[in-house]
Amino acid sequence: MSSKYKRKWLSLTAALFLVTPVVQLSTPTEVQAVADTFTLTAISDDVISVQLNGTPQVRLPGGTITTTNTTYRVTKNNTYTFVGIDGEVKSQKSITMTNVPNQPPLLIVSPGENVKLRFESEDAHSGVKEMRYKIYNETSGAGSANFTAWETYKTVKDYVIPSIPNSTNSYWVVEAEFKDVAGNVKTSIITRFMIENWAPEVSLDATDEWINKDEFESNQQRIKATGTSQFGQPVRIQYGVAKDTFVKWDTTVSFNRPSLPSGYSETKDGDILSFNYESASYTLPINKDGYFNVFMQIAKQSNNREILSNVVSKRIGLDTTSPTGAIKINDGEDAVPSTDVTLNFTAEDSLSGVESIGICEVDVDTGRTMTEKCKTYPGDTTQADWTFGDTIISGQVEMTVTDKAGNTTVERSQQVIFAKLAIDNIKLTKNRNPQKYKDGFEEKSWQWKGEEETMLAGSNFEFEFGYNVGVANIDDYELTDTSKVKVYFGNSDTPVIYGVELIPGKKATLRPINESVAQKDQNKILLDESLSPQTNVFVEIELEVQKVSNGRKLPAETTGKMLFGKIGDKSLDDVVNEAIQFNEVN
Repeated sequence: MSSKYKRKWLSLTAALFLVTPVVQLSTPTEVQAVADTFTLTAISDDVISVQLNGTPQVRLPGGTITTTNTTYRVTKNNTYTFVGIDGEVKSQKSITMTNVPNQPPLLIVSPGENVKLRFESEDAHSGVKEMRYKIYNETSGAGSANFTAWETYKTVKDYVIPSIPNSTNSYWVVEAEFKDVAGNVKTSIITRFMIENWAPEVSLDATDEWINKDEFESNQQRIKATGTSQFGQPVRIQYGVAKDTFVKWDTTVSFNRPSLPSGYSETKDGDILSFNYESASYTLPINKDGYFNVFMQIAKQSNNREILSNVVSKRIGLDTTSPTGAIKINDGEDAVPSTDVTLNFTAEDSLSGVESIGICEVDVDTGRTMTEKCKTYPGDTTQADWTFGDTIISGQVEMTVTDKAGNTTVERSQQVIFAKLAIDNIKLTKNRNPQKYKDGFEEKSWQWKGEEETMLAGSNFEFEFGYNVGVANIDDYELTDTSKVKVYFGNSDTPVIYGVELIPGKKATLRPINESVAQKDQNKILLDESLSPQTNVFVEIELEVQKVSNGRKLPAETTGKMLFGKIGDKSLDDVVNEAIQFNEVN
């Protein structure tokens, strides 16, 4: 609480004197009030010097009479009146002190509080006869209230502090008028005070909405509260639990300041104190999954009474049942065409609901959950894209389903292998060039990488090639009708296109096929007679396969253009004619 407030006073006190005009204090040590028989001088911010100038005695503001020069120490800013006495002759003089150090704190009271107003006034001549007063809200101003009726002067009056709206505070002023026997009237301000009507506030927002199986079995459930208290310190916290409506306070935690109860901490910012509280474990009013309520209230000290907060409550769920879930890669396939896959998963929880779904990659070789490769998804997610590393040949993921109470369940997907289409075993099986291969052509693998193979215009060549699907089972895949062989001649960008077919008896071995020619030439790459010598012959293979069971395709594979050979200087006709002439000569 700020030092400018005082919270323990039960009464409002002030001294009011019927005085002649006073001198306002600007620099206390320079102020004097001179009467015929004595002199008052402010010699410091809180000390008044009294010098007798022939009068036998002076009555000080507290009622003490001095017969010698003296000093009078004050404790608060106010106007102080001294009375010189010489037999029946009395004279008075006042001095105002405005810079008194260590001023008493502002009085703080609460609505409905019974307090006492203390009045004090003096008149050196005829005496104080009557008084009246009014109390008003400082914001509204003096005109907002009327004086009471004139009544016989009294030093003490009972007063009940008026009501103000909840969660507010306001400043009030006591103003009084005093009338002496001669009928003179003087108005003075007695005091200023504050009415505060701030009940402390407490919130259970920080309390977990759910208790899970581990917390329940280890008795770790806690009530967590936050709140504020203004113009007063918390002195008691009480809480209870019930299956339905409030029954009783199960626990009361009283404060014994300056020590604070376990689980409680507080910070102050001006007049506002903020606090956090975590209870000890408590016994649940239910013993199986379901709901119950917690209740809490906090009290602060305001003067000699406690002010209670509203009773707050929160519905808490007990959920000791783990959620369920399942996860598949690409709808459960055992072989997939790419490391880019789709995860399909379900997650359910019948009570608190699914909070989140965590997915981590699994090292298939060791079975380790790769926590460095994890992602978290909202609880209502049913599908997600996932990319495995390019270097692995099989993959698996692990799913952790967490419900809103914190219960978890762990499931793993099936293991998948990554099928990858590759073209291999390219072989040139025929190059019909009787001039070069007089003893017949022996098939050769396409390993020469474009080394010159002389071909005859008007003749043909044949080749075959194989394919594989990596670690997957090749029998699970079939060719699609988009597979083709393209043959380019020279610089032309327009290829001659052939289909492909499996060679009977040779597993996963293909050859080009041209259905537009006679059966005997169907597998031959024809070289037109019009091809010019030195024309390059290129072959490009484009292959695509799909899974027999579901038609899912692997990414297509292509070889790009491969140089198979060049057209020689002689055509097939030239070679045949030369052979005929040779035979005729011999």
